[in-house]
Amino acid sequence: MQKYFYLVVFTIMAAAGVSAQPTFNPDSITIVRDKWGVPHIYGKTDADAAFGLAWANAEDNFPEMQNNLLQGLGRLGMAKGKEGAIRDYLAKSIRVKDIVDKLYETDITPQFKTYLQGFAAGVNAYAKAHPKEVVYKKVFPIGPKDILTNFTFTNALISFVHQPIQKIIAGKYDEEQVPWGSNGIAFKSNKTADGSTFLACNPHQPFEGQMSFYEAHLNSDEGLNVLGALFPGGSSVFIGSNENLGWTHTFNGLDLVDTYKLKMHPKKKLWYEFDGKWKKLEVRTSWLKVKVKGLVVWVPKKSYWSDYGATFQSGKNKKEFYSVRFPANMNIKAAQQWYYMNKATNYNQFHTALEQMGIVRFNIVYADKDDNIYYISNGRIPVRAKGYNWDGIVPGNTSKTLWTETYPLDSLPQLLNPDCGYVYNTNNSEFYATGQECNGDSGKYCRDMGFWYGNNNRAYRMLELIEKQEKFTFDEFKILKFDQTFPKQSKFFQSLKPFFALDTVKFPDLGAVVRKINLWDLSCSADDKNATLPLIAIKYIFKKQHYGQVELERGVFLPDSVFADALRYSRDLLLANFKTIDVPLGSVQRLQRGNVDLPVGGAPDVLAALHTEPLPNGREKAVGGDTYVQLVRFTKNSPPEIESLLPHGNSARPDSPHFTDQMELYTKQQTKKMTLDKATIFRDAKRIYHPK
Repeated sequence: MQKYFYLVVFTIMAAAGVSAQPTFNPDSITIVRDKWGVPHIYGKTDADAAFGLAWANAEDNFPEMQNNLLQGLGRLGMAKGKEGAIRDYLAKSIRVKDIVDKLYETDITPQFKTYLQGFAAGVNAYAKAHPKEVVYKKVFPIGPKDILTNFTFTNALISFVHQPIQKIIAGKYDEEQVPWGSNGIAFKSNKTADGSTFLACNPHQPFEGQMSFYEAHLNSDEGLNVLGALFPGGSSVFIGSNENLGWTHTFNGLDLVDTYKLKMHPKKKLWYEFDGKWKKLEVRTSWLKVKVKGLVVWVPKKSYWSDYGATFQSGKNKKEFYSVRFPANMNIKAAQQWYYMNKATNYNQFHTALEQMGIVRFNIVYADKDDNIYYISNGRIPVRAKGYNWDGIVPGNTSKTLWTETYPLDSLPQLLNPDCGYVYNTNNSEFYATGQECNGDSGKYCRDMGFWYGNNNRAYRMLELIEKQEKFTFDEFKILKFDQTFPKQSKFFQSLKPFFALDTVKFPDLGAVVRKINLWDLSCSADDKNATLPLIAIKYIFKKQHYGQVELERGVFLPDSVFADALRYSRDLLLANFKTIDVPLGSVQRLQRGNVDLPVGGAPDVLAALHTEPLPNGREKAVGGDTYVQLVRFTKNSPPEIESLLPHGNSARPDSPHFTDQMELYTKQQTKKMTLDKATIFRDAKRIYHPK
């Protein structure tokens, strides 16, 4: 009887991608915590290091690790109620689990399967040792397929597939907003004072939650030695550096999702026309498990599938159905690609990793010790038929619109070692990635690929600073990255000339206010008393006019009365809460966590970006911006010099000393020294232990 019991258990584990082998001995895995709580994880194998990463990350943020895992498995409703159930329905309707089951054996290498087994074993071991922290016990034990399902779902979210689906179900098509951005900068030796190579990794993400960053260092006897940042539950470093090279990501504006309107049969329910023939939609009923006020409720929800893929009934007209098609649920190699990027020892190996095309989007800015710098607008972009408006809704009754291929890596905009000596991206156009004389040709790319063609304030400021001097020291490179000043020549600030030149005869109550804003030199440092009034007014305009990234690039064109209204709002807010309009920006903008409350500079779309949300008493809480900073100096024959910074600390546990220990560094724009050297790490360790 016992034999049959184990047979059933192993069958279930195999279905989840869990193998009975290899086993992992926690005593062969060592976690070294430095003074900042960053885990330096050592294992004999890469899989050992993955086990240690899972354990260490769970120690610091198991709640968000679980949330990321649960959303991919369609079980987030157990953790976040109705909000989570919405994501569960999305995961089930786009069939992320199906694509993982279909491609796992053929597309995932044996080496990476073993690595995933190690990571899954680490998550399972932590969950078993801390049962009170487990939200939904039936999810455990997890396996490699469960991890890949989460990555596949996240790739879909990064593609923005949820936006057209929301529009279909809600029956309306609203303007889309671009998310927060990021910076990436690489300098070649001909741009640096000492002949070394510089890299700045600088994503702008939320400071907390499922998409916040966690810092870790992985080391194994199989050649893994990488330090960088990942999201909670990430199985590898997403951005960072190893002994030989480093890279970062920034968001790009690729068009990765298409919406099709199906031609439904006039009489036969759920039948649609395709190439002159009638076909029936495939129907599934998904049972969503939702926890609300302690009660568990099962909710049935139908999903549909056509030749194009996931299909949804219109919320406006129940007789209409729309399909969405996107490359993110046709490839499961994202996690694997990051793993091989972590392992790469030179440019050729790194480029080979990119050829897996698993990461559905993101610009990549790269540098290495051999003095190579590289930029690519990476993404899985569909090869679409000519003659259709792919920005809108395309016909869903013909194979002519049913694309099946994506552009290969060598067909995407990219630059390797431009003569100008630098590459950068600030979520600006792919075709402004270096000096003007070295940029690529935008004319050879199809417009339906979705590339951006404009520059934002950060791009203008980047060029202002880079072109000021011929060469940079590493300290000057850091100053550039932490710059908090808007560019004077951007289209946005050119469009604000009427704002600064309001007629005080027409608006006599604003005389002192107009004089005050004209003292502003466009700096957004925490101690600047001239920035506060205009920044509050500009944010007020953006909120009231429902403006976003487009207006930051192209400018705002409004009547004087709107500018006057915004300045009155800003003046009255400051007077009511501070009794003066002469208020340092840091008195309004606060970096808060736990019992720590500090002034902080920055603003949306400056290089050291900051995003805030309103607090009582006229203050604003910093919620996003420079989420992770890593600055690297590569030389040919020496280990890289690495500095890094997180906005709060490396733990999401309020009782941890690392919940707030980097906040003062952050507000002062200071970094912490990091290293890949094992002897130094063990010498300076604050704690050394095994994951058990």
